Amino acid sequence: MRLAAVPILVALALSGCAATLSHIDVDKSQVEMDSLAESDNLDADVASLAKPLVDSDETPGIIVGVLTADGSMHFYAYGYADKATLTPLTPDTIVPVGSLTKGFVGAIMDNLVRQGVFSWDDTLKTLLPGVPMSRDAGKITLREMATHTAGFPRQPMTPELLFSFIHYEFTGENFYRAFDTPYMLKYLDDFDSSPTMEPVYSNIGYALMGYIIEQRTGRSLEALLQQMLTSPLGMRQTGFELDALPGHDQRAVGYAGDHPLFLRRGTPTPDFHLTHIMQATGGLYSTARDMLTFAAACLRDDGSPLSKLLDDTMRVRVPEVRGATGIAWFVDHVDGEVITYQEGLIGGFSNYLGLDRTHHTAVVVFRNSFNWDFPVGHRLLIRIAKAAKIDGHLVITGIEKDTRKKKDN
Repeated sequence: MRLAAVPILVALALSGCAATLSHIDVDKSQVEMDSLAESDNLDADVASLAKPLVDSDETPGIIVGVLTADGSMHFYAYGYADKATLTPLTPDTIVPVGSLTKGFVGAIMDNLVRQGVFSWDDTLKTLLPGVPMSRDAGKITLREMATHTAGFPRQPMTPELLFSFIHYEFTGENFYRAFDTPYMLKYLDDFDSSPTMEPVYSNIGYALMGYIIEQRTGRSLEALLQQMLTSPLGMRQTGFELDALPGHDQRAVGYAGDHPLFLRRGTPTPDFHLTHIMQATGGLYSTARDMLTFAAACLRDDGSPLSKLLDDTMRVRVPEVRGATGIAWFVDHVDGEVITYQEGLIGGFSNYLGLDRTHHTAVVVFRNSFNWDFPVGHRLLIRIAKAAKIDGHLVITGIEKDTRKKKDN
């Protein structure tokens, strides 16, 4: 059965037809949606959603961070960061966050636009003078790349990718390893498409954005990240350079889940060592605590320049289409609730960051296995929203949590 699935999955991976490769699960019934309102016990509700994933061996470990409306942070960890050493997951365990990286790169670009370094209407032709590119590629704007409406597929559709992806299904090794800077720039010369109002999720757009940022500013993404975001927010364990982060020697191990197809579920998988130009698409490392700190900053409305910047990245740029996006953010409407979110799939990890801007709550979920489904984040945010509407408060009782409030920056 797994052999028969290869052609389908390769086609899916290469097609780039969907906004995301994963499946966002939501509660199927009103009873499920109202469960938290009935129990008034967030701890028990998180456990009911997350713990079975570890108990059933779907994932070696999972950590859930919840930001409640009062500004408190609560963390719930199940299973292991490393099965070999039985090291538990904690709020400070470092993981590669995959495409959650795009939210930070998008914010950096948004800030540079605000500073006048770029305009959202700048085209690739003017941004990359001297780089041979097709007429279609030359007309693409920064706004279109940032909102996944440039018409780029998920990644270059080439024989190299096909062979690398098949190799990945047997070994777990990075199938983006051929995508270095010359390869990505050469792709523009043969690009044949046109921008579309319908979002088509693309790593190409963010790879080029990162490259353009570094070329124009003469500074690395790491330096800009620290200056604009992680230092002001006190995110000490977030960055592109793993070895420079406190606690890097205790980072989580990634494991096979739904993929790679021909590695037994629960087998350790190798790290994805991305080329420099691909760092902007998914090269960031972080922790649940740092990502929830970032979420809190996104929800903060204190009139500061950073608050205004993050708010702007979440503003939907194409509201009239299904799957509308902000700058790197996607927006879902579920049973009257609006969820703004990002996902990050890389190697042996599946990550989620979701915000309910109406109720000022957020959820971060890290799993150290590759899985298509995201059954916790959306469901939990919606349950919290329903509970808030019914009784206006939650009683936090019991297990593994951290309620230290973060100071405003």
